[in-house]
Amino acid sequence: MNPKSEIKTPDSTAPPTREMPPPASMAAPIRLDTETLETLRNSKLFKGIDLPQFAKVVAMGQVHKLGFGDRVIEPGEPNRRIFVVLEGQLGVFLDHAMQNNVARLAPGQVVGEHAILSDESGSVYVAAQWPALVMSFEANAFREFMAGAPVIALNLIELLSERLRASNQWRMKADMGEAHAEFQATHDPLTGLHNRRWMQEAFEREINRHRIDGTPITLLSVDVDHLQKINESAGRSAADNVLKHVADTIKQVLRPSDIAARESGDRFAVLLPGASMSAAVQVAERLRKAVNQRQVHLGGRMATSTSVSIGCAEDATLALDALGELALERMKQAKAQGRNRVEPAPSHLH
Repeated sequence: MNPKSEIKTPDSTAPPTREMPPPASMAAPIRLDTETLETLRNSKLFKGIDLPQFAKVVAMGQVHKLGFGDRVIEPGEPNRRIFVVLEGQLGVFLDHAMQNNVARLAPGQVVGEHAILSDESGSVYVAAQWPALVMSFEANAFREFMAGAPVIALNLIELLSERLRASNQWRMKADMGEAHAEFQATHDPLTGLHNRRWMQEAFEREINRHRIDGTPITLLSVDVDHLQKINESAGRSAADNVLKHVADTIKQVLRPSDIAARESGDRFAVLLPGASMSAAVQVAERLRKAVNQRQVHLGGRMATSTSVSIGCAEDATLALDALGELALERMKQAKAQGRNRVEPAPSHLH
């Protein structure tokens, strides 16, 4: 069996994802630090296990790095692996486009445990909500190992019981009202991007992670040029079309690891994990050109081109609010210099 086949990436109809790295057997082994190993040992699946058994668990598992959107489970595809989240976060989604999120899986949590009983496909999509690290175990080998590890067997029974109770409760909720309410609470209804409420928590968490790791992270402040004039001359529907055009372009242009949200009426925020200023400016320039090159229908026979001004700020030592203020100030500089610009401009970096 090829382990790589157990990690799914969406097709062209879903949000773009980064190609998975080779499985551990084909690439340099990923060394787990003490904190990550403790997360694994204290997970719901392995709590109470002794050290000799835990050493066998680590040797048997396979570590995968996931990029944003990489899927590990999806309906219609048999699942033969159990996954334990070590870093980052996985999401459980009801839809193929991975917009309707119904659960989040933090480090230490487990998914795919039903593979112990059957390799039948599940009913949901499970994918990385931002870059994550997971350890997987082939179900047949794990079943054999579990025969000599009763603690793990008891943990698995408890996990399966929790899933069954949760499933029964979910089915009792009429029309999935609660899941729909959560989706509405975290997404902008016009553009389909995440909203400011979701952004505050998710962006701050990602910034904190990069501050600890000492890796770069850049924030883009993207503002639609002359939106108020379009609203006044062509109406609100036309202005909404422009906003949807910009949001759709953001979804198409960004890298798999990037995270976007609608911050306010005519402004979007884009977080670029791992991106230096020079890399961020390249992404921003690609976005600016893509927005500007396509005509937007305003209604009837009316159409126009539009543009955005983008400010870039890189400083992993700053909290989200301070980093946002810096990106906003540079976006205003781009406006002041004629709009349809990125600030700092690419020429300023050479």
